[in-house]
Amino acid sequence: MGWTGIILGQTWTPRPWVPPFAPDDVSAHLAGFGVLGVLLSMALGSIGVRAARAIGPAGAAALVVATVSEVGQYWVPGRGVEMVDWVANVGGAALGIGLVVWAWGRRLS
Repeated sequence: MGWTGIILGQTWTPRPWVPPFAPDDVSAHLAGFGVLGVLLSMALGSIGVRAARAIGPAGAAALVVATVSEVGQYWVPGRGVEMVDWVANVGGAALGIGLVVWAWGRRLS
């Protein structure tokens, strides 16, 4: 919950316009949502959900946060809804979830 609040706080803060394909912008989306994917997967693991079963719920939760964070920017001055950002959000979350699932698989083998 805390990291989700940080993501929403950052994405819904008014700021000057940034060009759509700015590398640092895409990297920030990948990194922020990568951490979210890791945290969601680990939270599910901490309550006994196995790696393969964590992919769906963690992915769905990350997809909701990615969509809400982008759509919410419509009403924030200096921000806009960008498909590139949404794709980077979802991609980062998928990488984070995949990293945890991979690590769990290595730990169990």
